[in-house]
Amino acid sequence: MSLHIPDWEVMRIAMAEWQEFLKQFDLLKLEYADVDVKKVMGWYDSISPPFREGKKRKEFPDAFAIAIIEAYARKNDSVVAVVSEDPDFRLACNRFSSLLYFKSLPTLTELLLSDAANTEKWRRAILEDLSVIETALFEEADGLEYFHHDSDYTVQRSKIHGASITDVRIVAFGAGECTLTFDAELEAEHLLKWNEWGYEHGEAEEQKEWILETAPITGTAKVSLDTSTNTIKDITSIETDIAEVEVTENPRCRW
Repeated sequence: MSLHIPDWEVMRIAMAEWQEFLKQFDLLKLEYADVDVKKVMGWYDSISPPFREGKKRKEFPDAFAIAIIEAYARKNDSVVAVVSEDPDFRLACNRFSSLLYFKSLPTLTELLLSDAANTEKWRRAILEDLSVIETALFEEADGLEYFHHDSDYTVQRSKIHGASITDVRIVAFGAGECTLTFDAELEAEHLLKWNEWGYEHGEAEEQKEWILETAPITGTAKVSLDTSTNTIKDITSIETDIAEVEVTENPRCRW
């Protein structure tokens, strides 16, 4: 004999279980106020996840959900766990260091219950080889703006020579990935332009000179982990805390 349970009864039981589960948390309803619609449309135009080709081209509900969560994380300087079985959410989360993807709640729960020794194990493994992070930072630094603290100088060109990580702190673990913050030193060469007033003719003469300078820089990176070798597999996202780097070297001080 089979027992038939009406669909509405199944829904009632599921909702009751869901509400009981939610009582374990402090719920926060996120609003659209902090969402940058122009940014979401930029994702759409460039077909960035969760937007995809074909039937996945118009994933606006998912895109707005990601935008709301990312805006909250950025505003509160925090890391947010995103639980979803949709693989497009994982691809979208990979673009943001503040979003950690989990396919299921048990995966997230298991991680939350892991001991501090696991965190320290990964920290040591990451510190043993920082070259992957330094390479990603080197490429990211090439897109930064550089300006001189003295308005008499104009930074015309910049050449990045290297990026050295000086400290790493793991701030959150995901499923096979982690978010970390870092301190680094950026070595770059800058072509400065300025005007010098000539004593003979009383006219300004344009001067140019390359200077080499090391600047401190901080940022956040999300890395995927190879659990079989305890090494970094890839850098899924990296961002610096500043969009502009101040140059302070003054060629006149050498005269």
